[in-house]
Amino acid sequence: MVLGQSRVNVSVACAAIVALALVPLAGQAASASVVVVERASQYVTTFVNRFSHVVAEEHYVQDSTSSVRLPSGAVLNGPAQHRELVADFLLVKTDDATGWTTFRDVFEVNGSAVRDRGDRLTKLFVESPGTAAARAQAIAQESARYNIGPRRTINNPLLPLAFLQDAYRSRFSFSLKGQERLDGVEVRVVEYKEIIRPTLIRGASNKDVTASGLYWIDEQTGRILKAELAASETGQTSKVVVAYRFDERFQVCVPVRMAEEYMMKNEATVRATAKYDRFRQFEVKTDEGFR
Repeated sequence: MVLGQSRVNVSVACAAIVALALVPLAGQAASASVVVVERASQYVTTFVNRFSHVVAEEHYVQDSTSSVRLPSGAVLNGPAQHRELVADFLLVKTDDATGWTTFRDVFEVNGSAVRDRGDRLTKLFVESPGTAAARAQAIAQESARYNIGPRRTINNPLLPLAFLQDAYRSRFSFSLKGQERLDGVEVRVVEYKEIIRPTLIRGASNKDVTASGLYWIDEQTGRILKAELAASETGQTSKVVVAYRFDERFQVCVPVRMAEEYMMKNEATVRATAKYDRFRQFEVKTDEGFR
């Protein structure tokens, strides 16, 4: 599966709230599910407003292994790959219908600098807002070439939040799966499944790739403390799990860790872990909105 195309721009629309598509639940459970998902959706809007124009430093470790099973049954192992990336990861709020988008700018590969460590993305949006979005997108595409394994766009710690926004959540069913205690907080575990075609994530030859997974949601605040995204197609399965932690400065739960696993044909596997720190916010000194 080539996870290189997506109809999701990791964005929040300002449209009216869309009616939830819920799997059948009985009485009180159904009501609780509606309340929890509604609060989480409202929280995503708050998250974007507070986390907009925040850049984080991403430490991204990727490993791949491959093997071929011979007719005799023996397994022939291929060469392993290891790559360590350091990048700036940035969320930018826009004034168009999409609402917000994210960018990744790699500045170090396996300990060697590939560009100046300065905040290149930040400077773009401060100094050249009119052309910043297009230039930043080109930078993000350039940075993607450093990934090992399948071409993909789901390696984004904020992507699971997108499914809860007004523009997309009616495409999913939601159901309660229980309660847990996570980081000292009582959370509701909510399962989601994409039920509308065409799907938001596109695979090889533009095929549908159904998204599903779990949210760990603080029922009182709607904050999302953990999210899981699974996607599969013939020949490949993918899974991304993101942990979020409450940050006093921004008053939202920021991403702190993302774990990925891609299982492909011929028993090839890619596993990756990203950690996020050094969160810093900048102000855009212009009246022009980004488009």
